[in-house]
This record gives sequence, structure tokens and C-alpha cells, in this order.
Amino acid sequence: MIRSRSNRALAAAGAFALSAPVLAAGGLTAAADEPVSSYRVTIVNTTAGQPFSPPVVATHSRDVDLFEVGERASTEIAAIAQSGDESGAVALLDSLGEAVTSVERGAPSRPLAGLNGPPSVQTVDVKAHPDDVLSLATMLICTNDGFTGVDSIALPEAGTTVVPLRGYDAGVERNTQRSRDIVDPCSLLGPVVLSGDDNGNNDGRPVAHRWARPITEHRTTNPRRGDLRSAHDWRGQVGVVLVEKTS
Repeated sequence: MIRSRSNRALAAAGAFALSAPVLAAGGLTAAADEPVSSYRVTIVNTTAGQPFSPPVVATHSRDVDLFEVGERASTEIAAIAQSGDESGAVALLDSLGEAVTSVERGAPSRPLAGLNGPPSVQTVDVKAHPDDVLSLATMLICTNDGFTGVDSIALPEAGTTVVPLRGYDAGVERNTQRSRDIVDPCSLLGPVVLSGDDNGNNDGRPVAHRWARPITEHRTTNPRRGDLRSAHDWRGQVGVVLVEKTS
């Protein structure tokens, strides 16, 4: 959820994102004349069968959350987790003014056993003010509403910080694991082509939970259900992020 930590009551009521004027009213914006440092963010997909969607990577004030495990996903995080669409998160982060220093998009990354396509490692360069933190989110493409990312991790004062990436369930869609409920790039970038619909992998209407559930750690895929196979499964972390201060 992209919001201010100081407005948890609003978030609980459904106001998952706060506009720039609200942030400014709370004194949460960064000073324009503060020094800016540069960082290189390297995202490594270590799974055997889970491609990542284009990630959104942001540096921002400590008073902004991208998501939080145990709370409900925002509309923007749900869009990433269900369809790999990062545009809403990018637009919302861009709207928060000086509370957000950098917002960048990455590229898709394939798993180690991917059929074809982009490499499993990518880099994104960002800027940050002192006391900024870093967040990112990207879809686990061969899932119904799985994603991975980090929220508000500290930036290194020097050298490189290494952070594991865990799989999360956004809690907005039932995990049917059926081809018709999973985005087409799963067949294009994943380890095996999905069977299922007339065109092989036709995006269907998401099968939503009756009520949205909080974000939880993803239990991985179940090869005995739907069209996903053991090749799409993972154990433990799904990747790693390296954050290097470059200047």
C-alpha cells in the first residue's frame, strides 16, 4: 500500500494511498536542497520457473509505504500482482511530490530455467536523499496474484546491501492456477507452455476472493491443482536484491 505510516487509521478504512498535499501537510516532504546520492539496484531472479514482470523501483521518505505484509494490498499493488501492470504504482508514486525522490521501471526477467527472453539479472539506477529508503515490487508471473519486492529498506552509506526477495500473495484473487486465470507471459517466459484455453493461455477475468485478504507469504504453487506444474514451484526466497552506492 502506498501511503503514509502516520495515517494507519485511514489505511484501515480503505484509503490506501495519500495524495501529495496530504503528505506535505504532515511535513513529510524532503528538502529540495538536500544532497543526492546515486545507487545501482540489481534484481536477481533465482527461481527455476517464475519469471518477474517489469518492476517498479522507488526511493522515498520513510513515511511512505509501498506495501506491508499483514495489511491489504492497494489497488496499485493488486494490479502488479494480478497482471504485472506497474503503471498505476508509478503514477501514484510520481504524484507524491518531494516525498518520493526516484521512481524507475525495470524490465521483465526470466527464471533460471526460462524458455527464452530477457536475462534473469537486471539493474536499475536511482537517486536518493539522506534518510530515504528503497522499495520495489514485481509480479511472480506464473501465479494468480503473487508478487515479490521489498518495502522501505535502508540504503547503504557505502558499499553494497544484499536483501533476499520473498514471494507474497496479494490476497485479492483465488489461487486457481488455471491457464485462463494467468497472464500470457507465463507461457512466453516460463519454463513450460501452459495448456488450457483456445489460444493456449488466454487471460481470463480474475477469480476474486469474496473479500480481499491481507498480504501474506506465498505458499508457492501446487502442481496438483490447475495448469501450473512443479516446474513453476519454488522454495524459500525467489531472488535477491543488491543495492550499491555508486556516488
